[in-house]
Amino acid sequence: MGETSVVELTLPSGKTIKLESIKALQELVKGKADIKSVEGINKKLDTKYDKAGGEITGDVQLSTGKIRAKNANNVTNHAFQDKNGTLMHVGDFGIKIVNPAALGDINVTLKGGFYNAKGDAAGVPSGAGGTNFIQSNGGDYCFQIGKENLTDDVKFRVKRANQYSAWQTFYSTRNVKVDSNGFLKRASPIIEIHPDGSFETNDQSAGVNVRRTRVGTYFISGVMGYNSDGGWGINAGISVPKNSNGLELVYIKDKILSNGRIEIQTFHRQHAHLLEDFQNWRIKNFNDNNPVITPMVSGVIFHPRHGYIFV
Repeated sequence: MGETSVVELTLPSGKTIKLESIKALQELVKGKADIKSVEGINKKLDTKYDKAGGEITGDVQLSTGKIRAKNANNVTNHAFQDKNGTLMHVGDFGIKIVNPAALGDINVTLKGGFYNAKGDAAGVPSGAGGTNFIQSNGGDYCFQIGKENLTDDVKFRVKRANQYSAWQTFYSTRNVKVDSNGFLKRASPIIEIHPDGSFETNDQSAGVNVRRTRVGTYFISGVMGYNSDGGWGINAGISVPKNSNGLELVYIKDKILSNGRIEIQTFHRQHAHLLEDFQNWRIKNFNDNNPVITPMVSGVIFHPRHGYIFV
């Protein structure tokens, strides 16, 4: 053993090997990290960035394309798309935001998304009181679909060669009614009167009342006569049920009373001048011009000022 606490052994082959003594080995590992010091280092590192925060000043490259976040015991993974581009934030383009900023002009070029516009904003439908709308992509060729704030109407307009069309209204059960002949009528408050005098109203016609006084006679109160809406045509837009040959099944006699109420009378219409096969046999046991209950299978539509009546 030498002064360095190294044992030298000479093998039969003449080769010499050196073995460190226990003391020498202790000197070699003296000051090196032990298990406690390693745990301490891990704890120190564990407080960096993911818990205590920090700043990264250079570029970061993620080989997996994922970020793992830890909140208490909840660990979540976030994956990036396999493409270049800018990440979206919550609220961008109106996504997942309750009250987006109201625009003052919706005729300008907008990116695709969900938007809100003021009532006096350029491009908003007249009388809409503002609108929430969807903007498509497309630049000079695109479209907008919006819900008016003051009505139930949903409207749209298209843009061609950088020029917007007029706003158009979608037809729905809120703004049209199918009459007894299958035609669409522009809707307003609706009252549906059944043959026994019972009736149904919609939201706009709430408060209107109907009373059947005798066969074929009905009184509608809570109205102020007929509406002069030109979209309903002449005669207040009265629509009478017809047969397959287009012949009206009943006569209508109506009268606006001094208090604005409407009296409606329905009479059988036989069409006796036609051949027997073409006369009105749908309503039986009634002579021509006799008062009748309106057939259940069809109806008569009126358009009073408070709404129209579906009899």
